[in-house]
Amino acid sequence: MKGKKARKGGSTASVTSSTSSASSSHSSLPTDRPPLGARHTTQDTIQEEFFSEKASHEDGAPAAAGSTTSSSISERTYLPNYRQSKEKYDRDIESQHSAGSEDNSPIEEVRAIVPVTDDPNMPTNTFRMWFLSLFFTLLVSFVNQFFYLRQNPVSITYTVVSLVSLPIGNFLARVLPTRQFHLFGHRCSFNPGPFNIKEHALIGTAVACCSGTAYAVDIVILQKKYYHDDQGFLAGFMLVLTTQITGFSLAGVLRKFLVKPAHMIWPANLVTVALFRTLHERTFERTSQAGYYIAGGSTVGLDGSSQRMGRMRYFGYVTAASFVWYWFPNYIFPTLTAFSVLCWIKPDNIVLAQLTGSNGLGIGTLSFDWATSTSALAPLVTPWWAQVNILIGFVAVAWVIAPVAYYANLWDSKMFPILTAELFKEDGTPYDKSMVMTDNVLDVDKYEAYGPLRMDSFFALTYGIGFAGLTATLTHVALYHGKDIRDQWRAAISMKDHDIHSRMMLEYKEVPQWWYATLFLVSLALSIFTVVCWNYLPWYYLIVSLAIAFIFALPVGIVQAVTNQQPGLNVITEYVIGYLMPGHPIANVTFKAYGYITNVQALQFTQDLKLGHYMKIPPRIMFWVQIISSIIAGMINLATTDWLLKVQPNICTKAGYPWTCRNTN
Repeated sequence: MKGKKARKGGSTASVTSSTSSASSSHSSLPTDRPPLGARHTTQDTIQEEFFSEKASHEDGAPAAAGSTTSSSISERTYLPNYRQSKEKYDRDIESQHSAGSEDNSPIEEVRAIVPVTDDPNMPTNTFRMWFLSLFFTLLVSFVNQFFYLRQNPVSITYTVVSLVSLPIGNFLARVLPTRQFHLFGHRCSFNPGPFNIKEHALIGTAVACCSGTAYAVDIVILQKKYYHDDQGFLAGFMLVLTTQITGFSLAGVLRKFLVKPAHMIWPANLVTVALFRTLHERTFERTSQAGYYIAGGSTVGLDGSSQRMGRMRYFGYVTAASFVWYWFPNYIFPTLTAFSVLCWIKPDNIVLAQLTGSNGLGIGTLSFDWATSTSALAPLVTPWWAQVNILIGFVAVAWVIAPVAYYANLWDSKMFPILTAELFKEDGTPYDKSMVMTDNVLDVDKYEAYGPLRMDSFFALTYGIGFAGLTATLTHVALYHGKDIRDQWRAAISMKDHDIHSRMMLEYKEVPQWWYATLFLVSLALSIFTVVCWNYLPWYYLIVSLAIAFIFALPVGIVQAVTNQQPGLNVITEYVIGYLMPGHPIANVTFKAYGYITNVQALQFTQDLKLGHYMKIPPRIMFWVQIISSIIAGMINLATTDWLLKVQPNICTKAGYPWTCRNTN
């Protein structure tokens, strides 16, 4: 029997692998869980071993030499001895799931999903991890940016890459050479072993950085297509680069408050952890019914009968059903996307259409399309109490305040559609912004001659609610989390109050604070150089925009870590620079990019650090994966956009359909 050490709850547990034959008795089976991601045998082989050994033990007859069990299993998977170890196993499970146990998280959702086992020796900084991370970064950033400029954009999502990368990773683990070599004093190999869950999570993290297009690319499009000001590729690259990486330096401060505390759960990460565990784990776990164990794809009893569907099989069924159903609302019967039942009562009634239609306020509208239903909220991720709060606020604003304001003709709102983001003249005709601009700056004389700008009442209300939401965020965090922030600061300094996952992460080297400080100083210097050299924005206003991002980073991060909702800074940044530099549209969007995206990137990096915290991924490798993939993705986004603007005629206009740049407009 060969023993392998695995970290569990800060202590050391023996995880035993065996090459013994099927004649081994039940008493030789290990009774401790394996490390997360440890190699497991297939479901059928596990069941065959389990049942054959059980029969052998109960009958008192050893299995025949050279049986299938002994020849097919080279590393024994965890399997409890039901008769001799059941009581100990039950105590272990009860201890792990006990709310007050110091050997597990105090949060119920985390206890249910995130394991308290780890294998610190599991390779992460591997050739295949970097190869697949860079490959999918290049592919996803190009494809998503390519379709981003179309009227109906499509994208490759994080989940798709997580599913596709698994068989590719397993394939590389089979075909890459295992020969070891030395590089810079380290022993390396192209194939250190089976493709593991930590490598998979790092690939997903790299893709998460590029699944959305770089925000600053929109500024380049605006300059070239709407203001006819081409600053060149280098200017665009520097703008994209600095807006993408400046926020990462904030994570060095935020990790003390948003990563290490157990109550900062980041609900979206729990879904990701569950996905990776479903794809990788093949282990036995006791169910609530004594005597039954989850064996990979299904739950089996001691007699071999299937009792309950397992996670992997359930995942496969749901995926297949989703694929089939997708065709109905999107191609076969598109009406299912937004089913306006009440509007059908009297289709020619304008008021009814405004209130209940899919292009109006949508009261009573049903959607049978999952993508449409989850476009604004992730119901399987967002906590229930947060969803209730959002629903109450939505009904109050969209279905009560907005129609009252519209039909009361507030701000002459009846001159415009009830729901639109377009801008209008006082007579309701579209507002031609080019009529009031001179050299890409607002000309006051032209503005007074052409007439004032108007927007619909709902659009105006959203701006007011945006201001109120940010104020409420600061107030809520100060009142409800002020003491927690102070206590966490003290705990971070004294290294106290660490939960089980924080203690397990002590096994890995933390990213030094000077890395983040250096990154901030370099990105700040490059940002100042960019805005001054290409006349985007005065440098002192750049400092103001970054200050806004820094001030709101922690309050917004706490809200997102608890509710999975991120209050945006796009409204407040537009307002501030509009007051400081009225009439300068490029300066406005540049200020907004540095203030808003710096905050977004900081929280994105912090969220990924929390994922690494749950998955027990070394923080330093997570740091470099994030930085490198973000830089590469920004370059590909910009290069793809620059190419499309040159080769597609009438792009970003109605005449260039489907290349209308709807998201940029």
